[in-house]
Amino acid sequence: MKKFNYTLGAKPSPKDVRDYPLSKSNRIVKEVMAEEYLPFAQMTIKNQGQVGKCVAAANAAIREDREFRQSGIITSFAEDFIYANRQPTDWQDSGMYPREAKNALLKTGVVPSDYFSFPNKEYAALKPLLDAMLATLAPLALPHRISAYYRTNTNYEREVAATNLGSQTLTLPIYESFFDTGADGIVPEPKGELVGYHEIAYFGWRKDVRWACQNSWGYWWGNRGRFYYHKDYPIIESWADEDDILPEKEGEILTQEQFNAMLQNYFEMLDAKPPSEWSATERGAVEAAGLIVGDSNGRKRYKAHVTREELAIILYRMMNK
Repeated sequence: MKKFNYTLGAKPSPKDVRDYPLSKSNRIVKEVMAEEYLPFAQMTIKNQGQVGKCVAAANAAIREDREFRQSGIITSFAEDFIYANRQPTDWQDSGMYPREAKNALLKTGVVPSDYFSFPNKEYAALKPLLDAMLATLAPLALPHRISAYYRTNTNYEREVAATNLGSQTLTLPIYESFFDTGADGIVPEPKGELVGYHEIAYFGWRKDVRWACQNSWGYWWGNRGRFYYHKDYPIIESWADEDDILPEKEGEILTQEQFNAMLQNYFEMLDAKPPSEWSATERGAVEAAGLIVGDSNGRKRYKAHVTREELAIILYRMMNK
Protein backbone atom coordinates (compact mmCIF):
# COMPACT_ATOMS: atom_id res chain seq x y z
CA MET A 1 0.00 0.00 0.00
CA LYS A 2 1.33 3.46 -0.93
CA LYS A 3 0.54 6.61 0.99
CA PHE A 4 2.47 9.68 2.08
CA ASN A 5 5.16 8.71 -0.48
CA TYR A 6 6.11 5.63 1.55
CA THR A 7 5.24 2.00 0.89
CA LEU A 8 4.13 -0.57 3.45
CA GLY A 9 3.60 -4.24 2.61
CA ALA A 10 3.18 -6.43 5.72
CA LYS A 11 0.15 -8.71 5.72
CA PRO A 12 -0.78 -9.88 9.24
CA SER A 13 -0.20 -13.63 9.57
CA PRO A 14 -3.31 -15.59 10.57
CA LYS A 15 -3.18 -17.20 13.97
CA ASP A 16 -1.91 -20.79 13.84
CA VAL A 17 -1.80 -23.09 16.88
CA ARG A 18 1.24 -24.80 15.33
CA ASP A 19 3.42 -21.70 15.81
CA TYR A 20 6.18 -22.42 18.30
CA PRO A 21 6.18 -20.28 21.46
CA LEU A 22 9.49 -18.76 22.55
CA SER A 23 9.62 -21.24 25.45
CA LYS A 24 10.51 -23.96 22.91
CA SER A 25 13.94 -22.39 22.33
CA ASN A 26 16.80 -23.99 24.25
CA ARG A 27 18.95 -20.90 23.80
CA ILE A 28 17.13 -18.67 26.25
CA VAL A 29 19.65 -18.42 29.08
CA LYS A 30 19.48 -14.77 30.17
CA GLU A 31 16.69 -13.18 32.15
CA VAL A 32 15.81 -9.60 31.28
CA MET A 33 16.50 -7.18 34.10
CA ALA A 34 17.92 -4.10 32.36
CA GLU A 35 15.77 -1.00 31.93
CA GLU A 36 17.79 -0.23 28.78
CA TYR A 37 19.40 -2.56 26.25
CA LEU A 38 21.07 -0.90 23.26
CA PRO A 39 23.67 -3.18 21.66
CA PHE A 40 25.56 -2.13 18.56
CA ALA A 41 23.44 -3.28 15.60
CA GLN A 42 25.16 -3.80 12.24
CA MET A 43 22.23 -3.61 9.81
CA THR A 44 22.11 -2.02 6.38
CA ILE A 45 19.51 0.76 6.19
CA LYS A 46 17.30 -0.71 3.48
CA ASN A 47 15.21 1.35 1.08
CA GLN A 48 12.24 -0.56 -0.26
CA GLY A 49 11.24 2.29 -2.57
CA GLN A 50 7.76 1.78 -3.97
CA VAL A 51 7.88 -2.01 -3.51
CA GLY A 52 5.93 -3.74 -0.73
CA LYS A 53 8.93 -5.68 0.58
CA CYS A 54 9.20 -4.36 4.16
CA VAL A 55 8.90 -7.89 5.59
CA ALA A 56 11.81 -9.09 3.45
CA ALA A 57 13.87 -5.96 4.21
CA ALA A 58 13.45 -6.34 7.98
CA ASN A 59 14.41 -10.01 7.89
CA ALA A 60 17.45 -9.36 5.69
CA ALA A 61 18.59 -6.65 8.12
CA ILE A 62 18.40 -8.86 11.20
CA ARG A 63 20.33 -11.62 9.39
CA GLU A 64 23.10 -9.07 8.77
CA ASP A 65 23.25 -8.09 12.42
CA ARG A 66 23.14 -11.68 13.66
CA GLU A 67 25.97 -12.86 11.44
CA PHE A 68 28.08 -9.79 12.18
CA ARG A 69 27.77 -10.42 15.92
CA GLN A 70 28.82 -14.03 15.48
CA SER A 71 31.54 -13.75 12.85
CA GLY A 72 32.62 -10.10 12.74
CA ILE A 73 31.98 -10.10 8.98
CA ILE A 74 29.85 -7.34 7.46
CA THR A 75 27.48 -8.76 4.85
CA SER A 76 24.53 -7.16 3.09
CA PHE A 77 21.76 -9.71 2.51
CA ALA A 78 19.32 -9.64 -0.39
CA GLU A 79 15.81 -8.66 0.62
CA ASP A 80 14.79 -9.26 -3.01
CA PHE A 81 15.72 -12.94 -2.60
CA ILE A 82 13.52 -13.29 0.49
CA TYR A 83 10.69 -11.36 -1.18
CA ALA A 84 10.69 -13.54 -4.30
CA ASN A 85 11.32 -16.89 -2.61
CA ARG A 86 7.77 -18.13 -2.01
CA GLN A 87 6.04 -21.47 -2.16
CA PRO A 88 3.07 -21.96 -4.55
CA THR A 89 0.72 -21.91 -1.55
CA ASP A 90 2.13 -18.57 -0.29
CA TRP A 91 0.70 -15.14 -1.03
CA GLN A 92 1.47 -14.36 -4.70
CA ASP A 93 1.12 -10.59 -4.93
CA SER A 94 2.63 -7.38 -3.55
CA GLY A 95 3.36 -7.53 0.17
CA MET A 96 4.24 -10.53 2.32
CA TYR A 97 3.12 -12.48 5.37
CA PRO A 98 5.84 -12.47 8.08
CA ARG A 99 5.33 -16.17 8.82
CA GLU A 100 5.92 -17.05 5.16
CA ALA A 101 9.16 -15.07 5.17
CA LYS A 102 10.37 -16.96 8.27
CA ASN A 103 9.44 -20.28 6.68
CA ALA A 104 11.43 -19.41 3.55
CA LEU A 105 14.45 -18.47 5.68
CA LEU A 106 14.12 -21.78 7.53
CA LYS A 107 13.98 -23.89 4.36
CA THR A 108 16.23 -21.97 1.96
CA GLY A 109 18.06 -19.10 3.68
CA VAL A 110 19.17 -15.93 1.93
CA VAL A 111 22.02 -14.89 -0.37
CA PRO A 112 24.25 -11.80 -0.11
CA SER A 113 22.91 -8.79 -2.02
CA ASP A 114 25.52 -9.04 -4.76
CA TYR A 115 23.93 -12.24 -6.04
CA PHE A 116 20.31 -11.09 -6.33
CA SER A 117 19.55 -7.37 -6.29
CA PHE A 118 16.86 -5.83 -8.49
CA PRO A 119 15.77 -2.48 -6.99
CA ASN A 120 12.23 -1.29 -7.62
CA LYS A 121 10.95 -4.61 -9.00
CA GLU A 122 7.74 -5.92 -7.49
CA TYR A 123 7.07 -9.56 -6.73
CA ALA A 124 5.52 -10.36 -10.12
CA ALA A 125 8.71 -9.26 -11.87
CA LEU A 126 11.11 -10.74 -9.30
CA LYS A 127 9.61 -14.22 -9.09
CA PRO A 128 10.52 -15.42 -12.63
CA LEU A 129 14.03 -14.00 -12.21
CA LEU A 130 14.57 -16.00 -9.03
CA ASP A 131 13.00 -19.15 -10.49
CA ALA A 132 15.56 -19.02 -13.32
CA MET A 133 18.47 -18.58 -10.88
CA LEU A 134 17.37 -20.59 -7.85
CA ALA A 135 19.32 -23.76 -8.67
CA THR A 136 22.50 -21.70 -8.74
CA LEU A 137 21.68 -19.50 -5.75
CA ALA A 138 20.26 -22.14 -3.38
CA PRO A 139 23.69 -23.51 -2.30
CA LEU A 140 24.80 -19.94 -1.56
CA ALA A 141 21.70 -19.33 0.57
CA LEU A 142 21.86 -22.49 2.69
CA PRO A 143 24.68 -21.32 5.02
CA HIS A 144 22.49 -18.35 5.97
CA ARG A 145 19.38 -20.26 7.02
CA ILE A 146 17.67 -19.92 10.35
CA SER A 147 17.17 -23.08 12.40
CA ALA A 148 13.88 -22.18 14.10
CA TYR A 149 11.39 -19.36 14.53
CA TYR A 150 8.94 -18.50 17.30
CA ARG A 151 5.94 -16.26 17.68
CA THR A 152 6.43 -13.80 20.56
CA ASN A 153 3.31 -12.45 22.22
CA THR A 154 4.34 -10.06 25.00
CA ASN A 155 6.84 -7.26 25.44
CA TYR A 156 8.75 -9.37 27.93
CA GLU A 157 9.11 -12.18 25.39
CA ARG A 158 10.32 -9.64 22.84
CA GLU A 159 12.93 -8.39 25.30
CA VAL A 160 14.03 -11.95 26.07
CA ALA A 161 14.31 -12.73 22.35
CA ALA A 162 16.42 -9.65 21.62
CA THR A 163 18.69 -10.25 24.62
CA ASN A 164 19.29 -13.95 23.96
CA LEU A 165 18.92 -14.36 20.20
CA GLY A 166 19.66 -10.92 18.72
CA SER A 167 17.70 -8.48 16.57
CA GLN A 168 14.14 -9.53 15.69
CA THR A 169 11.06 -8.23 13.85
CA LEU A 170 7.80 -6.47 14.68
CA THR A 171 4.70 -5.89 12.57
CA LEU A 172 3.22 -2.47 13.33
CA PRO A 173 -0.16 -0.96 12.45
CA ILE A 174 0.67 2.33 10.72
CA TYR A 175 -1.56 5.29 11.47
CA GLU A 176 -1.29 8.69 9.82
CA SER A 177 0.63 10.13 12.75
CA PHE A 178 3.49 7.68 12.11
CA PHE A 179 4.54 9.82 9.15
CA ASP A 180 5.06 12.78 11.51
CA THR A 181 8.12 11.07 13.03
CA GLY A 182 10.90 13.67 13.14
CA ALA A 183 14.68 13.60 12.91
CA ASP A 184 14.90 12.44 16.55
CA GLY A 185 13.13 9.23 15.51
CA ILE A 186 10.45 9.52 18.22
CA VAL A 187 7.21 8.04 16.83
CA PRO A 188 4.18 10.06 17.99
CA GLU A 189 1.14 8.46 19.54
CA PRO A 190 -0.92 6.54 16.96
CA LYS A 191 -3.66 8.81 15.64
CA GLY A 192 -5.63 9.30 12.46
CA GLU A 193 -6.53 6.76 9.80
CA LEU A 194 -5.08 3.25 9.85
CA VAL A 195 -3.03 3.21 6.64
CA GLY A 196 -1.79 -0.38 6.69
CA TYR A 197 0.81 -2.67 8.26
CA HIS A 198 4.58 -2.43 8.23
CA GLU A 199 7.39 -4.82 9.20
CA ILE A 200 10.45 -3.42 10.96
CA ALA A 201 13.55 -4.72 12.75
CA TYR A 202 14.17 -4.02 16.43
CA PHE A 203 17.41 -4.56 18.30
CA GLY A 204 16.82 -3.26 21.84
CA TRP A 205 14.99 -0.73 23.98
CA ARG A 206 15.62 2.58 25.73
CA LYS A 207 15.05 3.91 29.22
CA ASP A 208 12.09 5.92 27.95
CA VAL A 209 10.27 2.59 27.34
CA ARG A 210 10.67 2.64 23.57
CA TRP A 211 11.79 -0.10 21.22
CA ALA A 212 14.93 0.79 19.25
CA CYS A 213 13.91 0.01 15.68
CA GLN A 214 15.14 0.20 12.11
CA ASN A 215 12.96 1.07 9.14
CA SER A 216 13.32 0.30 5.42
CA TRP A 217 12.62 3.75 3.98
CA GLY A 218 16.23 4.92 3.56
CA TYR A 219 18.62 7.02 5.64
CA TRP A 220 16.60 10.22 5.26
CA TRP A 221 13.60 8.96 7.25
CA GLY A 222 13.52 9.35 11.04
CA ASN A 223 16.85 9.27 12.87
CA ARG A 224 19.05 8.19 9.92
CA GLY A 225 16.70 5.32 9.14
CA ARG A 226 16.02 4.34 12.74
CA PHE A 227 13.22 5.21 15.16
CA TYR A 228 11.88 4.66 18.67
CA TYR A 229 8.45 3.12 19.17
CA HIS A 230 6.80 3.23 22.59
CA LYS A 231 6.16 -0.17 24.13
CA ASP A 232 2.57 0.81 24.90
CA TYR A 233 1.83 1.39 21.21
CA PRO A 234 0.10 -1.48 19.36
CA ILE A 235 1.99 -4.37 17.77
CA ILE A 236 0.13 -6.70 15.41
CA GLU A 237 2.58 -9.60 15.58
CA SER A 238 6.23 -10.30 16.34
CA TRP A 239 8.65 -13.12 15.64
CA ALA A 240 11.98 -14.36 16.93
CA ASP A 241 14.33 -16.63 15.06
CA GLU A 242 17.65 -18.34 15.76
CA ASP A 243 20.33 -20.12 13.77
CA ASP A 244 23.00 -22.78 14.12
CA ILE A 245 25.97 -20.44 14.30
CA LEU A 246 27.64 -20.51 17.70
CA PRO A 247 26.44 -17.70 19.98
CA GLU A 248 28.69 -14.87 21.07
CA LYS A 249 31.20 -15.62 23.79
CA GLU A 250 29.99 -14.37 27.14
CA GLY A 251 31.63 -11.07 27.99
CA GLU A 252 33.30 -10.59 24.59
CA ILE A 253 32.97 -6.94 23.55
CA LEU A 254 33.91 -5.48 20.20
CA THR A 255 36.21 -2.50 20.74
CA GLN A 256 36.02 0.70 18.69
CA GLU A 257 39.48 -0.02 17.26
CA GLN A 258 38.41 -3.51 16.14
CA PHE A 259 35.26 -2.13 14.58
CA ASN A 260 37.22 0.62 12.77
CA ALA A 261 39.61 -1.98 11.35
CA MET A 262 36.74 -4.17 10.13
CA LEU A 263 35.02 -1.15 8.62
CA GLN A 264 38.21 -0.17 6.78
CA ASN A 265 38.51 -3.71 5.42
CA TYR A 266 34.89 -3.53 4.33
CA PHE A 267 35.43 -0.27 2.43
CA GLU A 268 38.50 -1.73 0.72
CA MET A 269 36.49 -4.81 -0.23
CA LEU A 270 33.80 -2.57 -1.79
CA ASP A 271 36.46 -0.67 -3.76
CA ALA A 272 37.64 -3.93 -5.30
CA LYS A 273 34.21 -5.32 -6.21
CA PRO A 274 33.22 -5.26 -9.89
CA PRO A 275 29.92 -3.59 -10.84
CA SER A 276 26.76 -5.64 -11.37
CA GLU A 277 25.69 -6.52 -14.89
CA TRP A 278 22.24 -4.94 -14.52
CA SER A 279 23.79 -1.43 -14.45
CA ALA A 280 25.90 -1.86 -17.60
CA THR A 281 23.78 0.41 -19.84
CA GLU A 282 23.62 3.26 -17.34
CA ARG A 283 27.31 2.97 -16.49
CA GLY A 284 28.24 3.13 -20.15
CA ALA A 285 26.12 6.24 -20.64
CA VAL A 286 27.55 8.24 -17.71
CA GLU A 287 31.11 7.23 -18.57
CA ALA A 288 30.63 8.26 -22.21
CA ALA A 289 29.27 11.61 -20.99
CA GLY A 290 32.39 12.12 -18.86
CA LEU A 291 30.45 12.23 -15.57
CA ILE A 292 32.37 9.32 -14.04
CA VAL A 293 36.03 9.04 -15.01
CA GLY A 294 37.54 7.06 -12.11
CA ASP A 295 40.25 7.79 -9.55
CA SER A 296 43.96 8.41 -10.17
CA ASN A 297 44.37 4.70 -10.96
CA GLY A 298 41.39 4.67 -13.31
CA ARG A 299 39.21 2.64 -10.94
CA LYS A 300 35.50 3.52 -11.11
CA ARG A 301 34.77 1.89 -7.71
CA TYR A 302 31.06 1.47 -8.46
CA LYS A 303 30.39 -0.51 -5.26
CA ALA A 304 32.07 2.06 -2.98
CA HIS A 305 30.27 4.72 -0.95
CA VAL A 306 30.07 8.22 -2.47
CA THR A 307 31.32 11.19 -0.41
CA ARG A 308 29.80 14.66 -0.71
CA GLU A 309 33.06 15.78 -2.33
CA GLU A 310 32.75 13.12 -5.03
CA LEU A 311 29.08 13.98 -5.53
CA ALA A 312 29.98 17.68 -5.87
CA ILE A 313 32.47 16.83 -8.65
CA ILE A 314 29.87 14.81 -10.55
CA LEU A 315 27.26 17.57 -10.20
CA TYR A 316 29.82 20.16 -11.34
CA ARG A 317 30.54 18.13 -14.47
CA MET A 318 26.81 17.88 -15.17
CA MET A 319 26.36 21.65 -14.78
CA ASN A 320 29.16 22.35 -17.24
CA LYS A 321 28.06 19.99 -19.97
